Amino acid sequence: MKPERVLPWLVFALGACGAESSSESGDGRDAADPAGDARVANDTAPTDEVGVDGDAPAPPDADRGDATLDDAAPPGDATAPDATVPPVTGLCAACEVDGDCPDPGAICLTNQTTGERFCGLDCSDPESRCPRGSQCYDLGEGVLQCAPADASCAAWPPEDLGAACRADADCLVGADRCVGGLCTRSCENVRDCGPGARTCDAGLCRPGWATGPEGCGLGAQCGAGAPCGEGRVCLNALGEAPMPTRVSAFCVLPCLGDADCGDGETCAPVAGQSVCLPQACMCLAEPDAPSLVDEALQVAGVHPCDAGFDSTRLGLFPAALSADAFRLSFFDAMHRDAPRAVRFGAEISRALGVDAHGALPIAHLVARQAAAIDAPTVGEPTPVAAPVGGLVEAVGRLHTLAGRGAQFNGETVTRAFAEVPPPVQSAVARIVAAQADTLEARKRMFDAAEVTAGQLNAWFEALPGALVSGLRGLDFTDPLQTRLFARDLDLGLLFTATRDLAATVEDIDWRPFVGLEGFSVDLNTPYGRLVVNDAGISTISGAASYLLVVDTGGNDVYLAPVAATRNATAGVSVLVELEGDDRYGYPEMDDAPQVLGVPPADEDGRAAGLRPFSRSTVYRQGAAVLGAALLFDLEGDDLYQSLRGSQGAAVGGVGVLYDAAGNDTYACEQGCQGAAAFGLGLLVDTAGRDTYGLVQSGQAFGGVRGAGVLIDLEGDDRYTALLGDPQFGGTILYENPQNPNGSNTSFAQGAAFGRRADADGTWASGGLAVLRDEAGDDVYTVDVFGQGTGYWFGAGIFTDVAGDDVYQGRYYVQGSSAHFAMSLFYEGAGNDRYNEGLPLLASPETLGPVIIGTSVGQGHDFSVGLLADYSGDDTYAAPGLGIGGGNDNGIGLFLEADGNDRYDAPDGTTFGASNSGERGAEFEAALCLGLFADVDGVDTYASFVEPSLVGNDRAWRFEDRREMRRPGMRGGGLDRAGGSRAPLPNLGAGAAP
Repeated sequence: MKPERVLPWLVFALGACGAESSSESGDGRDAADPAGDARVANDTAPTDEVGVDGDAPAPPDADRGDATLDDAAPPGDATAPDATVPPVTGLCAACEVDGDCPDPGAICLTNQTTGERFCGLDCSDPESRCPRGSQCYDLGEGVLQCAPADASCAAWPPEDLGAACRADADCLVGADRCVGGLCTRSCENVRDCGPGARTCDAGLCRPGWATGPEGCGLGAQCGAGAPCGEGRVCLNALGEAPMPTRVSAFCVLPCLGDADCGDGETCAPVAGQSVCLPQACMCLAEPDAPSLVDEALQVAGVHPCDAGFDSTRLGLFPAALSADAFRLSFFDAMHRDAPRAVRFGAEISRALGVDAHGALPIAHLVARQAAAIDAPTVGEPTPVAAPVGGLVEAVGRLHTLAGRGAQFNGETVTRAFAEVPPPVQSAVARIVAAQADTLEARKRMFDAAEVTAGQLNAWFEALPGALVSGLRGLDFTDPLQTRLFARDLDLGLLFTATRDLAATVEDIDWRPFVGLEGFSVDLNTPYGRLVVNDAGISTISGAASYLLVVDTGGNDVYLAPVAATRNATAGVSVLVELEGDDRYGYPEMDDAPQVLGVPPADEDGRAAGLRPFSRSTVYRQGAAVLGAALLFDLEGDDLYQSLRGSQGAAVGGVGVLYDAAGNDTYACEQGCQGAAAFGLGLLVDTAGRDTYGLVQSGQAFGGVRGAGVLIDLEGDDRYTALLGDPQFGGTILYENPQNPNGSNTSFAQGAAFGRRADADGTWASGGLAVLRDEAGDDVYTVDVFGQGTGYWFGAGIFTDVAGDDVYQGRYYVQGSSAHFAMSLFYEGAGNDRYNEGLPLLASPETLGPVIIGTSVGQGHDFSVGLLADYSGDDTYAAPGLGIGGGNDNGIGLFLEADGNDRYDAPDGTTFGASNSGERGAEFEAALCLGLFADVDGVDTYASFVEPSLVGNDRAWRFEDRREMRRPGMRGGGLDRAGGSRAPLPNLGAGAAP
């Protein structure tokens, strides 16, 4: 018998993601520790590293188990598309020895991680390729075998859903028909669709990317042997130019206007002729006025239809990576179409701004966030009316829900509220009734998914690990848990009820109640205490759960975890504070000197050792775990201080903090200030000069299937994610591998983050993060990963609409991303300063350089990174990867629409340049793109080493600056004044065009 053939699973799992070492804490906040990115010509490329234990570096007492991986494409992936596909007669058949496998040359394989044994398929013939869903493994000594892409036959054969097809007979596994060239099945909503086709479009499951260039002409291809009919002609060239690489020739109908076209089509000019184009094909249309992206693409020699990532290369990765179960349905379409992504980020931000200024703002924002993570709410926001029986009926219903209806005594409620004015009682009754609706919806959600009380309690303890360090988090290796949180748990039920709960609070006219005195209520309910306090100064302390707190005024102190779900039973909590300079905090427990730059410890203390991060397990101030928590503070200069999982944070639920007025201070450490995973985290501040401070995962953070949003509507604000570098007075709590002993991993200020799991193959895409500041002269400081950043299929969006702003960051900041992500940064108006440096602690009169790596519109490893500055005289300092640079199959875009600007950056991958390392022929031929465009103004390129090539009033190609080393590397830039152009996407609220 031949020696056992072992699949090199750990080596294969990485594919061409980058030379990285990986360790997984299991908390859903994965660990990547890359150490070998390709070098940039004339500059040193940064290593691409993210920490351990929640993608913050592992605390000193955390286990490590990194496995070093090679930065190379899987053997056999570069096979030509027209190669012969062998029959799949015995692939994945059970076996013990090679003789059990029926196909010639097939051997019995073993997955070294799981011990699973199955038959492979010989792929040693250079003219062959492996069946869809499998890849060719090099087992050494010239032995090559096809095996499933995830090295397991547990889910073989792969679903046909979303695969290319010619007839219904091609769609047999998970699909039942061929429509428009792709396998599909019927759906009512996105939850009915699978990873291969996540969008429910007109009742059919479709891949998101099919709405863009790759979907153009599917099902209508033409050419030899495929003629067009019904008056249609074959569009097979664009004038003198060939068709874009990602669009095949297809049948079109000539037209004179839109009336000549079918549903979903537009009559548009293409190469001097007018034809009906489906929306997926609009990249072919000639614009009335080119956009900045169009102009830069023309310089670079790239057609707009080809400005994105294609299925050919992404399909080389395991299906569990390229189409994991947690991918948000909007992502693939935008990620694979960079010009569309530019518009998408601005549209999302603007829509959130419209919601924030409108009626029932929190209710509408919750609904919009819910839709973004594919758990849409039903209907329109609907405030709940007061029950006919008033408070007695509302509180009695809580007892009935808890199974304690027989013990309820309505007289207790009547006596407790005897001194409370009837209008206040009615308002409280409305909220309690809406809370009961939320509890009922929550129960229906868990019952439908057959979640037991034991599971719920275990999740309540573990799931916060998606936002904070030291907890296991979701077990992604458990298929049941993964399926529940990716699809089967109908979060839309909880989100709809929470939306209406928020609408109820917002619908009440609270103004007549401000300053009322003469009453105080503290009533126990099965779901926490119900407290109504008058305008006197009050202090609430203790560890009890609070169902509802209403306070009519006074400078109050909240040391208890108000507006927070405290256990798996008490699933809803609301606080409404009408007036006063309030303090939201906790009993501080630090006897030793405090850690510089973070709030003092609570009773859970801090980790021992060099990095004393908080171990707090008490979540506060609009914090929900598997439930809903809402905090409304309507007036006053307030202080919000917590440690972890607070201030508009949620895991598996909805956490909201809304502050309507005052100069407020928000201080926290980790997982705060608009942070979420498997749910919605929202912080909205509508007025005042505010200060936001934390260390990691907040100020708009979107973890796996999470939407984290922070909106500030006015005021000169300061946002800080604590620097680690001691020379700037920093403290390291979550050490970052890019800058060991010098930085924290921030993931802050519009940061979206997914779970990279090369070691166990259970990847999970990141969520959506949006920071939107509409006015004021603001200051933003972040360490590594922040200010509009994405990691591992996450989408991070940053928008500052107006003001003279200052940006400081160290690495992967200001529209820069890594590993299949999107980072979209928009600056609307003002004279802004990027990375000018900070005062040194030892010499305050001296500015030390902060920026050290990837920044200012840079995409790395199949990521899109954008920085768009709409107007103003701006100054930029950037490293060798930035200002419109693409690296290792990334796309970087930099757009400057107006102003006299100054650039200080070396000749690395900057100003519309690109670089790809040795990644295998298939990936070296894939697009790597850098684009730079600056229009209007007299601009200065202060330190560029080739002023004859790059400078004011000129255009350049990447080839002009450097001989291209890889076939897929493209880039271009221009600096010009005058001329027409399409405006940048509207940001709303008075943004510059």
